[in-house]
Amino acid sequence: MEVHHHPNTEKKKFKEYFLEFLMIFLAVTLGFLAENIRENISERAKEKEYIKGFINNLKVDTSNLKVVIKENKRRIGGIDSLLKMAHMDFSIAANRKLFYTYSRQNLLNVNFFKSDDVTLTQLRNSGGYRLIQKGSASDSIVKYDQSSTDVYGQETVYRRGINYTEEALFELIDMTTLVDTAYYRNKIFTDKELPAISSDPQKLKSFFNKTVFVRGVINNYTDKLSVKLDFAEKLISFLRKIYNLKMDKD
Repeated sequence: MEVHHHPNTEKKKFKEYFLEFLMIFLAVTLGFLAENIRENISERAKEKEYIKGFINNLKVDTSNLKVVIKENKRRIGGIDSLLKMAHMDFSIAANRKLFYTYSRQNLLNVNFFKSDDVTLTQLRNSGGYRLIQKGSASDSIVKYDQSSTDVYGQETVYRRGINYTEEALFELIDMTTLVDTAYYRNKIFTDKELPAISSDPQKLKSFFNKTVFVRGVINNYTDKLSVKLDFAEKLISFLRKIYNLKMDKD
């Protein structure tokens, strides 16, 4: 009977098993760390791009804010001139022309600010806020975003005030003059004598009271825009500093 002998197999020592395990563990760990590093580098790059985009949006906002603030301050000055006419004699043609002119320039339209919120929309919709990690940058950006809500809320009051004042104005003057080139051409009133303004004391009182109200609303709106402008300018400097972004020519 033939006897088969099993070949001798040398058993691995514990040290060899441990080294194999350690090498596998290190490979997995290093791979995990490398992936985390790559992801972190990618996220920091995205963070910086978001900040650059937001700064560009802020620069557009500051430019637009300055224009809208200037226009609304001009409007307040025009309304002040109109209010000084409260007790004038509107049977005088020159006074009527001034009344029509100030009313047309300052009470028949609005000047609102619209924020350039492209980057803010991306941050909100893509969960990008989690990437903004430096300093208090995220909190400052959120605060700026929320400040627009306050401004837009004041616009509702602004538009309502203008509507009320317009309704009172329509009771006093002949609005068809604004579409009649004999009276109104190239955005100015001609020398043709304008129709009479109502002499009804209650209608005049209502109009001028509402005009006082809308002046206050516009002034409050302008103040809010000035606060937002100051915030935007400071936020640009703050973000450039903490992200080490060079100043560029605006």
